[in-house]
Amino acid sequence: MLKDLVNDKQIQLQVPVDGWKDAIIKAAQPLIDEDFIKQSYVQAMIDSVTKYGPYIVIGPSIALAHARPEDGANKLGVSIMTLKDLSTLAILRTIQLRLCSALQPSTTTHI
Repeated sequence: MLKDLVNDKQIQLQVPVDGWKDAIIKAAQPLIDEDFIKQSYVQAMIDSVTKYGPYIVIGPSIALAHARPEDGANKLGVSIMTLKDLSTLAILRTIQLRLCSALQPSTTTHI
């Protein structure tokens, strides 16, 4: 269950961001702070969007950034972040993003 994966430290509300990369970096910060992921995982999420396009956009105004476990994952975790303003973030096309989440899958668990 989601409640088993997220604690209060992993939820950020009304966060100002400066573009999609900044949104990923800020959404991932709680996971770094709690040693769920390494900095290399954040870079892998950004690199994946740069290479493959906006595949992280899973619905209207929702993005779920993630990378492969071997890119710097330590344990299963997720962060949830809402944006201060309805931001237009260019990820090879324009989307209106309200929620950005960073997901860290483990090698043995699937969410």
